[in-house]
Amino acid sequence: MLLLSSVMGGGRKRIVAIESKSFDFAIVGKENYLQITEHGRGRRFSLILPEQVALWLLKAWSRFWKSKSSNWCDQIRRGSSIFLLEDKSNRAGKFLRLSAVNGGRSSFIIFPGG
Repeated sequence: MLLLSSVMGGGRKRIVAIESKSFDFAIVGKENYLQITEHGRGRRFSLILPEQVALWLLKAWSRFWKSKSSNWCDQIRRGSSIFLLEDKSNRAGKFLRLSAVNGGRSSFIIFPGG
């Protein structure tokens, strides 16, 4: 929790805007999980990350920005869940996709390249 609080600047919630989307970063629950909520195009998606996964995400994001690869990805497994951060692109442009896969169910958030 202490590490997540330092990432959050001591607060419980932060909002970040990228292109036409906004993202809420909030610490939630008794276990102080990091909840990331994507708002865009009239839809809302959320992922909840345990502290170890949130710290992995920060490190993976840093490795991504330093990477020269056009096909970059990183993953972490926690229990029966797999978390995956991938560099992707489509006709709209480049983006990072953070996915959580658990028991055959998959959820994801897309961070635009801007």
